[in-house]
Amino acid sequence: MMLPKSKKLVKYYHHNRVCAVGAVYRNDEPKYFREALKSVFNQLNISYDVHIVIDGPIGNELEKVLKEFAPKIFLLRLPSSRGLGLALKALFEEKIYEKYDIAIRFDADDINYPTRFSTLVDKMLESKLKLVGSHIHEIDENSKIVGARVVPLSNSKINWYKNFVNPFNHPSIAMNVEALKKVGGYKDCYLHEDWFLWLHFLKMGFQVANIDDFLVAFRVNQGTLNRRFGKDF
Repeated sequence: MMLPKSKKLVKYYHHNRVCAVGAVYRNDEPKYFREALKSVFNQLNISYDVHIVIDGPIGNELEKVLKEFAPKIFLLRLPSSRGLGLALKALFEEKIYEKYDIAIRFDADDINYPTRFSTLVDKMLESKLKLVGSHIHEIDENSKIVGARVVPLSNSKINWYKNFVNPFNHPSIAMNVEALKKVGGYKDCYLHEDWFLWLHFLKMGFQVANIDDFLVAFRVNQGTLNRRFGKDF
């Protein structure tokens, strides 16, 4: 799979504390999880911590993948599965709110392009944004690009689209942690945790945007579609 070329020189401001935040649960595919974590740790031009919430028991194969990266990951284990929204809520409340300024979301089966984190943080700081995302490529089981999801770019267009479609790609998002806390954080809103959350950012009047670039490869095989859209819960 060919990666997109960076469109600009990335600047990074070291006084901002940055973390990458993900979740894993029992039906995630170990092979894709390994690829996702490799892409998380192959980011360029930025310093960051990695936090993962383990949403209930996950089985030996996924545990093996975690052990491969264990020295570099902060883990929060939940005794039983709560679903994505409540699992992320627990992670932010216990590990993120008091320690970080910016949180970058990643999924357990997607591929993050090497300049994704630095590009998002650079855009947030330059434009004083509280929430920023990007377009995403869609990839199949072999990581071949098979499609794309394009999102509105400006704050005004995002506000217009919000009532009709989700104006952000959740796996592409970076958030200001203080702003997330002010809107109440993640909640239990089955299948729509992200859309519900973005609406609260917009209701509070926070500046948001999407970057006109493809920064994530989003897995669209049947297994991950089942997980993301409810069949496996």
